[in-house]
Amino acid sequence: MYINPLWKILERQNPQTRFHPYMNFPRNGVFDTDPSQTLVLLIDFKTDGTATWPYVFEQLAPLREGGYLTHFNGTVVVDGPITVVGSGNAPFDSIVSNSTYRDIFFDTSLDELAGDGHGGARNQGSTRPRTVSYDSTNSYYASSHSQNRLAPPGAFVSHRVR
Repeated sequence: MYINPLWKILERQNPQTRFHPYMNFPRNGVFDTDPSQTLVLLIDFKTDGTATWPYVFEQLAPLREGGYLTHFNGTVVVDGPITVVGSGNAPFDSIVSNSTYRDIFFDTSLDELAGDGHGGARNQGSTRPRTVSYDSTNSYYASSHSQNRLAPPGAFVSHRVR
């Protein structure tokens, strides 16, 4: 995973100078016009999520150590300049394995969210039942394939679309 461009922008947005020798907390984000706005870094796990997880986690270390990641501290979600969301085959069990700190959130499926919040279809890499529900401490948003949610092409009539 190539995070160097993001790192360079964040370092430029949070300079250490002799007038301000300490790191700003909260840290500034990548957007000049709204430095408190988070940028969502969506990581689409295309391969086996459980096997890929340690590599992704390791690659995020510079952003984590720099204090740039939105994270859950065991009690509340603390907003940061970068919010990392795992999608595709992201392993939900790995995301929620640490109950006191996590900085990668889950892109849950709308179909699973419509049930009891314990859906199993995307419990990638795990054979045990899911015991943790989707909530704001582990899931950043819910998504779905547009073809499953929208009318087929040509179904919209121009006089009905405003």
